[in-house]
Amino acid sequence: MATEACYYRPIMKKLTTEARKHGGEVDGIQRARDAPTEFRQRYLRGEERSRTPMSSSSSPKQPWCEIGAGSFPGTASIPRHLYSVFPCFRGESPLSRVPVAKTCLCVLTAAFLVAGVVSTLGPVTWRWGKRTIIRMQARHQWGAWCAGDRRMPQDGEPAAWLTIPACEIDNLVLTGGSKSNLEKSICAQAVGTSAGALRVFSGHRDTHFRRLRYIKPGYEFTVADATGTVSRFRVADIDTVERDAVEEHFAGHRHTGWIALMTCYPFRYMGPAPERFIVWGAPVGR
Repeated sequence: MATEACYYRPIMKKLTTEARKHGGEVDGIQRARDAPTEFRQRYLRGEERSRTPMSSSSSPKQPWCEIGAGSFPGTASIPRHLYSVFPCFRGESPLSRVPVAKTCLCVLTAAFLVAGVVSTLGPVTWRWGKRTIIRMQARHQWGAWCAGDRRMPQDGEPAAWLTIPACEIDNLVLTGGSKSNLEKSICAQAVGTSAGALRVFSGHRDTHFRRLRYIKPGYEFTVADATGTVSRFRVADIDTVERDAVEEHFAGHRHTGWIALMTCYPFRYMGPAPERFIVWGAPVGR
């Protein structure tokens, strides 16, 4: 209460002096008693915001952050811990330089902005981290497989390593085209008879084969097996066929030693894609 009187003393003195000039002693005392109410009105209008509190020599200065909630008019709804958290509650004036409602609105706006950024970048960051971990595991798995007994790979085991420099694709190829294998990496399947079987490498358009959209005829890529043999291929043709016509399209292929890279198409299609994007690779040097 002493601090409040110390702050309002110059205002009460000024109002009393003005009242004596225009309205007399009684009116001046009455206006002095209403000084806190008038001060709040002037503060909201911006007339008293530039004023600084005057401290009495008999009482030491007390930081506003140490004054409890409700010590001044209009601050009863401010929690005590906010005085030490927000700079607007540590100002020279006992009333906040920024109204409480405006401060709360700013805090809520900032919270919504942070939530929006997290909801937008969160899934992207999660997919990037997941791809990085899968790539590291694939390299470790491929290294262990090459250092092993090099037997015939079974379903889900490493079959080859595909590298397409122009598209920045450098991934492990697993044996079998099951759904679980496609989630992990590119998958290899044999289409046709054992004598003239066509090797087909399949992958999702939004993960391992997401950059296959940039491939063009004439680009080269390599396929390495567990023995260390590296085969080079050149893109001879690119086809887009209906999903139900893929088997018939592969059945009409008569080239020996070719490799087909297949993914869903269109690349930016929402939901199950109706077509397939097929890249034909012809062996180089044969």
